[in-house]
Amino acid sequence: MPHKPPAKKSPDPTTSMVYSFNTAQIDAHIKSLTKPTPLKPMVIRHKCTPVLKRLMDSEFGWIFNVPVDPVELNLPDYFDVVKRPMDLGSIKKRLENQVYRDTNEFTDEVRLTFDNAILYNGPTSDVTEVAKKMKKMFDADWKRVQIELAKDEEAKRNSGEQCALCGKGQLLYEPTSYYCNGAACNGQRIRRNSYYYCDTRNKYHWCHVCFGDLKEGQTLEMADATLRKEELVKKKNDETHDEPWVGCDECPRWVHQICALFNCRKNVGDVTYHCPFCVQQSRLKLKQDEGTVKIRGAKEIGHTRASAFIEKRVRAKVAAEQKRLMEEEGVPPEKIEQTGALFVRQLSNLKDKAHQVKPRVYERYKDSPTNFPMEFPVTSKCICLFEEIEGVDVMLFGMYLYEYGHKCPQPNHRRVYVSYLDSVQYFRPRQYRTLVYHEMLVAYLAYAKARGFHTCHIWACPPLKGDDYIFFCHPEEQKTPKEDRLRNWYITMLQKCQNEGTVCKLTTLYDEHFKSADSKATDVPYFEGDHWNLEAEAILKALEDEKEQRAGDKDGKRKGKKASKDKKAKTGRGLRSDGNVEELNGRDPLVVRMCESLEKMKDAFIVAHLNTREFAKEKWEQRVREMAEEEAAEKAASEGKPALKADPKAGAAGTNKVAPAPISSADQPAAAPGSSGAAAAAATPANGSETKPEVKAQVKVEGEAKLEAVNGTSAAAPQPPGSSQAPAPQASAQSAGSGAAPVASAEAVSSTPAAGATAASGGEAPAAATPAPPSSGAEVGQKPKEAAEGAKPVEGGPPPPGSAAPAAAPAAPGSAPAAPVSGAAAPAAPSSVAAPASGSTAPGSSSSPSPPPGGAEDERYPSYAPPADELEDMDEQLESDFFDTRQQFLNLCQGNHYQFDLLRRAKHTSMMALYHIHNPDIPKFLTTCTTCQQDINSGYRYDCDHCPEFHLCHQCYQTFQLNRRSPHEHRLKKVAVQSESTGQLTEEQRRQRQRSIQLHMQLLAHASICRNPECPSANCEKMKNLLQHGTKCTTKVQGGCNVCRRIWALLQIHARQCRRPMCQVPKCRQLKEQLRSLQLQQAAMDERRRLAMHEQYSQRQSETS
Repeated sequence: MPHKPPAKKSPDPTTSMVYSFNTAQIDAHIKSLTKPTPLKPMVIRHKCTPVLKRLMDSEFGWIFNVPVDPVELNLPDYFDVVKRPMDLGSIKKRLENQVYRDTNEFTDEVRLTFDNAILYNGPTSDVTEVAKKMKKMFDADWKRVQIELAKDEEAKRNSGEQCALCGKGQLLYEPTSYYCNGAACNGQRIRRNSYYYCDTRNKYHWCHVCFGDLKEGQTLEMADATLRKEELVKKKNDETHDEPWVGCDECPRWVHQICALFNCRKNVGDVTYHCPFCVQQSRLKLKQDEGTVKIRGAKEIGHTRASAFIEKRVRAKVAAEQKRLMEEEGVPPEKIEQTGALFVRQLSNLKDKAHQVKPRVYERYKDSPTNFPMEFPVTSKCICLFEEIEGVDVMLFGMYLYEYGHKCPQPNHRRVYVSYLDSVQYFRPRQYRTLVYHEMLVAYLAYAKARGFHTCHIWACPPLKGDDYIFFCHPEEQKTPKEDRLRNWYITMLQKCQNEGTVCKLTTLYDEHFKSADSKATDVPYFEGDHWNLEAEAILKALEDEKEQRAGDKDGKRKGKKASKDKKAKTGRGLRSDGNVEELNGRDPLVVRMCESLEKMKDAFIVAHLNTREFAKEKWEQRVREMAEEEAAEKAASEGKPALKADPKAGAAGTNKVAPAPISSADQPAAAPGSSGAAAAAATPANGSETKPEVKAQVKVEGEAKLEAVNGTSAAAPQPPGSSQAPAPQASAQSAGSGAAPVASAEAVSSTPAAGATAASGGEAPAAATPAPPSSGAEVGQKPKEAAEGAKPVEGGPPPPGSAAPAAAPAAPGSAPAAPVSGAAAPAAPSSVAAPASGSTAPGSSSSPSPPPGGAEDERYPSYAPPADELEDMDEQLESDFFDTRQQFLNLCQGNHYQFDLLRRAKHTSMMALYHIHNPDIPKFLTTCTTCQQDINSGYRYDCDHCPEFHLCHQCYQTFQLNRRSPHEHRLKKVAVQSESTGQLTEEQRRQRQRSIQLHMQLLAHASICRNPECPSANCEKMKNLLQHGTKCTTKVQGGCNVCRRIWALLQIHARQCRRPMCQVPKCRQLKEQLRSLQLQQAAMDERRRLAMHEQYSQRQSETS
């Protein structure tokens, strides 16, 4: 138990969420925790034996001390009446053997003994009277025992030995998971109780095998540090961590921080803390019912169109079910169980993401007739459900979704993929849990269908033992569903979608893309983390290995097996190891082997048609026409001619005609909604692939992008390169002669278009050609090239957020971008958590996107009904360092011990997650002082380079200095700790800060490649000096250098947005590797899932055979 600090004077009600509770919520919170402490079996025997002995030694105790013998007593119907016989002698034996784990088990069996006698003998028997008297005597004796137990427990809680709320003492967290940074492990988790090696900050880890593969003296270039092998420290993965405590300054009680909903991030300086009991007593004295502070929760997170639509559907579904119970089952209204307040919020919306095609698949099919792309542009979404439970918004359900839009090339065109889905069992009331969780997906698919997506894909694969998808550490009693049960859960949900017309057909990936004899690998949708792309890469590697083995055999390396080689050579065919020759009949061997692999597990890969195949074909043909128009406009712009619209019947402009083949699928009876909606925005698809050498046409879009609206389309004609007539704000693309990368102005990126409109994202992204539809031999003659797009608000629409600030003028060709403030070197951005890029909005923002015209149907929701066939996401970019990927949230939870295994922990975890959402700039992790066990969240700390686990807070360090004692055997290093001041910015301040950061990023990109010693920009020279400071500074970020921290924050932001393979910005490659490490952890889990599914089905098949 840590020593209680002296009383503090400056109260801060934000240190605990209990201060925001009303009186009823405080009472409910205390009752949910103050349960009797479980007694050990030895203590139960000690307390219960005297009571039982008194019963057995009483005057008529002999009647109940032995079991009833129906034969001796001539009671032939005894066991027909008494279903569960019991006697005091049997209870004594069970008590001596310590069978009872709870006092209620003991009392229930004693009362059962007397109830059996009363039941069998009837009300007029003398035995019944004796049984009633003895039962009454037992109840009186046991009441005295309960009072004695309550006094003992109260004494322990008041003494500080146990938590005053939950009654428990020392509680341990789930062990921290570490992931290997070695090349061989590729992000695998380091096993428990095994040895590993880490740096002094315990940030990078190597397992024993990967450490042995490192060469002596090898330099390890990590994202934010340069390490050497001899500097790594050997440790054992057997650490345990206790739940922290906090002492009340009003009474002598000690409570767990989790039980008290205590926010250790707010425990800075002299603050006063009162436990829930003292807060409750204070409220009663002051006759105050409401809370004294408002702490932002899930309700204060701004809505997006998707979250508002889903939340409205979920609440309506619960209300409809309650109405059905009253009308159809006759349940009285007062007996209908009510849910807590439900909030659906979108915590991440990444619109500039691209999923890379794995190398073997790309190398094999990049020159195919369909021109398979190198990457697929995608929008990633994270949507979560919160329910208010006892005053806390608890996170209960989450899903990560991938949306491949209208500009995405085939085979992913207009498809959605349910990447990950996870939940915990705390939803109340329980009877609505499945209903609500189903409706989350049903509502989203309805939203996706209305926007124009035509297919949804789901891989029904439960997590492996020890793995968590989204929520860290699930409840022990919540069983992981088997594969068939999880599949049935999805099928039941999709059948609900069919009943309401959202889904028009259900099939499987095998039946749709592998069953046919003319199936092609390039027709199969390619999703990040899906089974297909993982399995395809493994099969292609196996094919390569077999080819090398056959080549080795033909070269005669194994002379002892010459006869076997001659026999194999006579066949004249290259057979695979098992002798299957189907793949030699003109079929792709990858498709053949994948077909064999998927056939036994095909039901796990669900495909739901949201729209008909005719709709899908029509939309792809529309995209082909748009690409032809883009090509014609580019050609006209380069020649100085007016743009001519391509003939829709020709399918493409000029000689590059395209005749897309139909997408093979059965006709669906449902109509194709949204087919007459607004045309998609004209932009070059993101694709890094190369076309055939004979194709010379290029596609490049410059100037203004099209803006689509629900009621119409506002489009601007493309401006020729270098035109001065493009309105500001626009993307300021610098000429090749300047050497600077084309970057968007802050206003162009941060502007939000009017309701119902979508602006093309500014900045730099590789463009690419889009392949023809599946099963088509036609080619689209386009070559990828970089494009820069600008955006202009729609006339008459509401101004974009932050539009009052002056727009940055486009940079002249060859000039450096201007700095936002004269003489400013870099913005004061935090170092540990990079600020979101310009144009992004923190999920905690209280401002919502501008609703489309027409007003709101409900005062709680903007009118966020999904538009007809609007593929380009109208919600603005939402970036979050905590929820952009599921691995980021898992790492946050693991590093801070945010767990969901108990309701009390789930409430505290949700509270802290919301705190991070509303304060995105605070550090993710804190260090704990080794001496006082307090989190160091302000001022300075003192670290030891030799002992990575030793940290000392400034107060303890001063105490050692005053006592003239050495705090540690090694020399300590003073490190500045980032404060939380940046987390309290207003929304306008945050926007201005984002604009400043974006302009500094333009300056960073220019200064990194500028070689002109007489550059006209004075800010260019200042940025160069900053970069040189970063290479020479010995203090670094770890030592607390403020200049290094500012430039480091900009480098992190740049690395997140950079798409250049050979970027010259310092540390860009290392920072990209750090981001890649998260992807490797994700890929490792995906690979384990794939292998486990193969093993499961192979075992099932062997058992059947």
